[in-house]
Amino acid sequence: MTLAEIELDISTASDPDRRAAFERMLADIRHEYRDRIAPIGESEALAYLTIHKRLKSSGTPSTRRTL
Repeated sequence: MTLAEIELDISTASDPDRRAAFERMLADIRHEYRDRIAPIGESEALAYLTIHKRLKSSGTPSTRRTL
């Protein structure tokens, strides 16, 4: 789920240059750790989505925005 949270933060970065730099860094990280990133299935993705929606609707951020 960490990759999903990082992707979400990157997608909300307002500065396009900064967003592009973070996207490149994440691509490098994915490549470097490709054998350590566990694939998730539909049920895990849906569970994450459910948690994210609940947190958002309650006003609690699911991640700490630092970008």
